[in-house]
Amino acid sequence: MVINTKKSYHIKYTRKKNPLKSSYILNLDTLQEVSEIRDLGVVMDAQLRFKAHIDTVVKQAAKMLGFLKRNTKGFVSPKTKIILFNSLVRSKLEFASVVWSPPFATYSQRLESIQRSFTRHLAFHSSGISHKATYDLRLKHFKMMSLYNRRLILDIMFLKKNLSGDISCSELLSNIDIRVPYRYPRHPIRDILYIPASRTLVLKHSPLRRICSEYNRFAASVNDMDIFHDSGPSLKKKLTAHICL
Repeated sequence: MVINTKKSYHIKYTRKKNPLKSSYILNLDTLQEVSEIRDLGVVMDAQLRFKAHIDTVVKQAAKMLGFLKRNTKGFVSPKTKIILFNSLVRSKLEFASVVWSPPFATYSQRLESIQRSFTRHLAFHSSGISHKATYDLRLKHFKMMSLYNRRLILDIMFLKKNLSGDISCSELLSNIDIRVPYRYPRHPIRDILYIPASRTLVLKHSPLRRICSEYNRFAASVNDMDIFHDSGPSLKKKLTAHICL
């Protein structure tokens, strides 16, 4: 296989203000160093903040939403528009979200703004609800779920697939620690998944630790939820029912 050095780059993942300078040579050509790079559809930046990726998907989704609004003016049924939104717009906002799901409200609200605009458009062209109603009321009326809650469910289902062997990755599985007591406890174990202390926010909000924290939080509030016993559809149904309360 011949490697095109003009299309090859290298990136350093670091939070240092003055990282070590280095260069890589391939076929007598020096590879260009970049601060962000796209890998399997996800824009990775040097500090792993994923701001560039969120900016990219929000811009793409906004363009597609504008296209959808312009070309569905004659559509009467909101369900048809929702199906188109889910397949053309929402799919862009959720692709590989397990990797880059934002921990900060600023980024989360930017993603949510796309669906806010869509539900406002739906309400304006539908009967039964005003386009000035709150976002939560619009979601309830059109039987939709916020993108934030959908990302939570996608995270837990990813964890379920890892634990049940649907995703074959021993390295991921080896980093999921289960809390096992030395003796039989009098009370139920509060956090079934053990999460080590994190020295940095980047580590604390890394995908696997974030997902394990989310599951512990759900398990504490949903009494009959068991990720080891429940089937995938059953677990998803319980999560959805709890979130939509």
